[in-house]
Amino acid sequence: MAFHSTNLQGLIHAIQLDGEGGFHLCNDDIAQLWNATETSLWLHFDYSAPDTSEWLLKHSGLNDLALQGLTSESSRPHILKRGNNLLAIFRAINLNPNSDPEDMVSLRIWTDGKRIISTRRRPLISTTEILERLESGEGPKTISQLLIEWLELITEKQEHSIHILEEQALVLEDADFIGDGANYREQVNTLRKACISLRRYLLPQKEALAQLSNLNINWLSELDTLRVKAVLDRQLRCLENIEMIREHSLLMIEELNALDNDKLNRRTYIFTVIAGMFLPLGFFTGLLGINVGGMPGTDSPLAFWIVVALCIGFGLGSLIWAIRNKWL
Repeated sequence: MAFHSTNLQGLIHAIQLDGEGGFHLCNDDIAQLWNATETSLWLHFDYSAPDTSEWLLKHSGLNDLALQGLTSESSRPHILKRGNNLLAIFRAINLNPNSDPEDMVSLRIWTDGKRIISTRRRPLISTTEILERLESGEGPKTISQLLIEWLELITEKQEHSIHILEEQALVLEDADFIGDGANYREQVNTLRKACISLRRYLLPQKEALAQLSNLNINWLSELDTLRVKAVLDRQLRCLENIEMIREHSLLMIEELNALDNDKLNRRTYIFTVIAGMFLPLGFFTGLLGINVGGMPGTDSPLAFWIVVALCIGFGLGSLIWAIRNKWL
């Protein structure tokens, strides 16, 4: 289904909530609808499209700070409030095909409780699910409910992705990495980097949700605030799980390093013992190799074999002695 029919390329959809869980498609001039403050209008833009910034600048009536928040290329999650106007920036798990979940998608929202403008560059699965609910007549009835349901869906996707990371960590913990340490180390490092990347955005997002739950805005009801606090609690659990996975990955790396060090120390020890065993033989053969007169056995055809037999006997004796003393 097409959600808009205007010529504005940056506009993804323009819909009006009907107050009963459904919506009306906006085919009229959206600038005129936007200026009608009682419309419950939802405008969703792609902020990377050039005409998005142009339309927002000409028709939205927003100040420079709000415009920058809606169209800037990079921004961390945060909340800004002015009167009953709210500018919110969140991050969502990237579930687009051939994408890394930890490469999080930015979602920017401005609302006054009656109208809402949202912008993004890459698609969000949670946005699609909101629209499907509206199509079925079971969607949000007000702008505040739209905002909160959106946050709930974003958090739900985070929980699912973090659960997958937890399962990966459990598989790695139970894996036999002795025979393939390099591949194991790479998998653990990938898991750890994913946790660090998620934590980078989810930590400020937790602060933004905490701020939102404590805002004094007349269009957020007591029930809405409780729902935001429930989302915040889920966000805290997500962060705790990420930290737990990160700590487990560090422990796995430390265990692997300990095994590698043990192997290296064992090999070094064996070479040291072998070198110590052959040190007297080196001295003995070096002594026999000096070019001075009076060396015994120089005229005997059996002298060489006698020296070889002595060296072999000494080497075997040293080996047996080292084994009996548990040096090897």
